[in-house]
Amino acid sequence: MTDKYILIILFSLLLPGVKTNAQIIPNNTDSSTKQSNWTFDFQFDQRKAILLKNNFYTTKISAPIYGFVLESTYKKHFRISLATYLSNSNNVNSFLITDPGYVAKIQKWSPDATLINSNNQSGYLVNSSFNIFYITPGFEYIFFTSKWLDLGIPIEIGVGQSKPVLNDFFTKKEIPFINNQGDIIKDKKIFIPLLIGLNPMLNLSPDVIFSASVGYRISLMEGGIGQYFDGLYYQIGLQLIPDEIRKEFKRDIAAWKKKKSEQGLK
Repeated sequence: MTDKYILIILFSLLLPGVKTNAQIIPNNTDSSTKQSNWTFDFQFDQRKAILLKNNFYTTKISAPIYGFVLESTYKKHFRISLATYLSNSNNVNSFLITDPGYVAKIQKWSPDATLINSNNQSGYLVNSSFNIFYITPGFEYIFFTSKWLDLGIPIEIGVGQSKPVLNDFFTKKEIPFINNQGDIIKDKKIFIPLLIGLNPMLNLSPDVIFSASVGYRISLMEGGIGQYFDGLYYQIGLQLIPDEIRKEFKRDIAAWKKKKSEQGLK
């Protein structure tokens, strides 16, 4: 059992997204008591999303989005959830804006930004960041269950606010962010994300589940970062069930005490 505890700790440290489930169960453990068909849990997770690629930006940015989710599962097949997600990520890779029309707008709106020449083109070297916050109810149908593997189809639709931010690499001055229509985005805008995916869950033990979710996400309302929100996402995590871990730990302690007691009688 010690090896299992070490495995849990290592996975928790190494994985980019960690799910933690806490099942709510009755205090009365009498086998004659009818168990509820519902189980309740919560999870922390991290999703990876590809953002920022349009007519003006040829780079792709992988942005982490962090979430806290409350979930309830009925008879191990129907799961409803309410989640909060946020991201305030900075892209570590700078990129160059050389579109002539865009360069002219930057010169007008951010005269203190540093204009550079690269390969006989004038442009601005910029860093990007994204402010995203949204709340999303969700539903997941777990269509396949077995001893080792469960498969589910999650569907989510939410509402939130987002704002992309660009800064000049040299002066750190904010420069205008232009969408596909050529409009400058200055403030946070409302957007409505919709997600559907496939969620495989590998049951490593009664108290440890490895999950890897992948799917497609679109924005039904293109505000702020909304129009760059469309695309693939992926999520991996380690799901821990504290109640099962507590039970096994308690059994291990009892077995250790019994062994010590038997050794003392010899």
